[in-house]
Amino acid sequence: MKKELIIDCHSHIGKDYYWRDANIDEYKQLMESQGIDIAFLMPVPGQVIPASPDKRYFIWQMDENMNIHFNSEDGLKEMKNPYAKVNEYIAKVISSNNGKEKLKFIPLIHPILDTPEYIVSLKDHYNPVALKIHGVACGIGPKDIGKDIIKVLRQLDLPIIVHTDYCENPRTPIEHIRRKNNPYDWAMFFIENDLKGYLTHGCRNDLKTFKLVYKYDNLVVGIGPDLKISNERQRWVDKIDMEYLDIIRNELPIDKIMFDIDYSWNIDYNNNIDYGAVERLSKYFQGEEKRRILSKNPERFFGLKERKYNEKN
Repeated sequence: MKKELIIDCHSHIGKDYYWRDANIDEYKQLMESQGIDIAFLMPVPGQVIPASPDKRYFIWQMDENMNIHFNSEDGLKEMKNPYAKVNEYIAKVISSNNGKEKLKFIPLIHPILDTPEYIVSLKDHYNPVALKIHGVACGIGPKDIGKDIIKVLRQLDLPIIVHTDYCENPRTPIEHIRRKNNPYDWAMFFIENDLKGYLTHGCRNDLKTFKLVYKYDNLVVGIGPDLKISNERQRWVDKIDMEYLDIIRNELPIDKIMFDIDYSWNIDYNNNIDYGAVERLSKYFQGEEKRRILSKNPERFFGLKERKYNEKN
């Protein structure tokens, strides 16, 4: 019997200032153990400067009036295109490790500090299947994105993978930024601007957002890392008394569900890397439903067309 094609739509590589390292060799071991054929890899959100691991490319701070200020830690006088260097670095790491594994680089963008020209250049330079915005790391929310960047994103016509988050009663700066990155606001951003949106982390179990996903063809939902999300119910929008994957199964149509690992945030209850995502998925979805989630849905949404195309690239 031919092996099922498995696509990991959202994982990371690099050294993160706030989290454990996302190591390419460890990820390739994870690919092998899970039977992953194709992986979309992007820089970690809190990427440090490789030559100075105690420093980040940029940081944000919130003042008492809840205004965001951006600062550089690498000596740059202008805060422009802060992810340009890390995109180049991680793209080279991924390229040098491409073999039987099909590793596809996804550039990280900052929709406030990046110039339109830089974002346009990413398509020719990397030929990505998507772009990634991590609003919490960027210190922004979807309502902060200007018309000039929206115009460029629409011209590029690439799916945009976004981090979704939630905090019910924000008090600290990070909690306020998490609230700004709630799944409903991101879903409305994609709907209002006619962009293809990949909403990560199961939309934080937001029933109102699930209804939008059900209605609009340009929205899909990534479900990883399922164990970590299951263990962070305080960051769910709707505190539903059900298992996480049960909620996903009950609330979303099959063709809107995307499989992703979200390495290296895919930790188990002992804070070790989890190797059971595919097995757990198989308990809730079988047969054609499982095939859609693991490969057919991402092939359609990201325009991968067919398996022969993937094998050539």
